[in-house]
Amino acid sequence: GLPGVSGTMPLAKLLWLKTHRPEVFNAAHYFLLLEDDLLFRLTGHYVTEKSVQTSTGWFSLKSDGYWAEALGAVGLNPHRLPMLLEPGEPAGRLTVEASAELGLPSGIPVIAGAMDQTAAALAAGAAIINDITGFEDPAMRAVAAAPGETCGLVVMHCGGGADARMDDGADVVAEA
Repeated sequence: GLPGVSGTMPLAKLLWLKTHRPEVFNAAHYFLLLEDDLLFRLTGHYVTEKSVQTSTGWFSLKSDGYWAEALGAVGLNPHRLPMLLEPGEPAGRLTVEASAELGLPSGIPVIAGAMDQTAAALAAGAAIINDITGFEDPAMRAVAAAPGETCGLVVMHCGGGADARMDDGADVVAEA
């Protein structure tokens, strides 16, 4: 999983919400990251992509899915989280409402993107499992496609927080 635990992680924020604002926690149908909310507004589907989920504290790299123990620790049913997609996988089609607001044709495909570090690794050519083994950032270890497969469309999501390390991408580009 993650190299450390921080109060900025969505898992910690959910625990705070459940403890201090249980009425909000209990009333919520879904818990979404910013990117997930955008995908919902564009497609009407509650979906997310795996690379961005690696920073939440509730995603397991071992199972390549939601981490039951972490969700159990905060009392969150995984059905209240969006469906997991691979980076570059279709998330749905642009709704009529989103089309009208954005001035784009309705029904065009909307593609799940990737965390900035994941997109950078893919752009640097890391497209085979274990291509970047040993890299300490869990998002980087979750990046690769299955052997023999090529990666899909790469769209960068917003990145970085107070503890972001700017040297990660440069290291990957230099190693790739």
